[in-house]
Amino acid sequence: RFIEPLFEHSAGNAGFPLMVAFLLYTVEIYVDFSGYTDIALGSARLFGIKLTQNFNLPFFATSLTAFWRRWHISLSTWVNDYIFTPLSMWVSLTFSLKKWGIIFSVFFSFLLLGIWHGSDWTFAIFGAIQGFVLGYEILTQKMRKKLAETIPKIPYQLMSVVLTLLVFAFSCIYFKAHDVGEASHWIAQAVQFQTDFSFFHSKELVLTVFGVFSFIFVDHHLFKNGFENWCQSKAIYLRWSIYIILLFAIITQSGVETYPFIYSNF
Repeated sequence: RFIEPLFEHSAGNAGFPLMVAFLLYTVEIYVDFSGYTDIALGSARLFGIKLTQNFNLPFFATSLTAFWRRWHISLSTWVNDYIFTPLSMWVSLTFSLKKWGIIFSVFFSFLLLGIWHGSDWTFAIFGAIQGFVLGYEILTQKMRKKLAETIPKIPYQLMSVVLTLLVFAFSCIYFKAHDVGEASHWIAQAVQFQTDFSFFHSKELVLTVFGVFSFIFVDHHLFKNGFENWCQSKAIYLRWSIYIILLFAIITQSGVETYPFIYSNF
């Protein structure tokens, strides 16, 4: 409800508001997809089946290479096993391209990953951006390793996390847009820095950003500690209080207006 009007009225929300929308849409995709795969994981556990975890804190990845080891793990693993590995071996044996053969195989694999989502050019561009940046990371691996040795660890990791998120958020513009023209329009509007700062005073914006950062922190904490283990380590009154609050939230929110899952189309 918050970011959709920013996209729909992009002309009136040029600059910073639209950039915020790009970032929040990326988080929305994660919440949407990770949320309903968690439902699948939990439903399977009711029948004694333990499925593979599909997300592993992707927003804490320090490179796009690491990001795709944490994001949609089932799909990226399938692409690695059945497209990238056979293709890179064939290219290596046939043309002896070595590193460039690997880069080509990565690019082609992620191009297909993008097209898997749909036949529109937007999905092809989405995949191409992933492949291009991953190829760049392969080429600059040694250089980036030397750079990391000259910069304090925490600032370098923080900078890497932010850059990775920005790159993926940029590619998600094409994932959301109905066509290339719409994506180009949003990007053009986003780089037009307006002087109206009324957007900063929006209570909805403050609550949304606070909620996003709180969610990422809680998600990180629960993933690292395990929700079940974390609950079991608490006193019985606190543990059951959490269960009751969650049950109450499920019951009360079930009648609230909902939006279809973004990934329901895939």
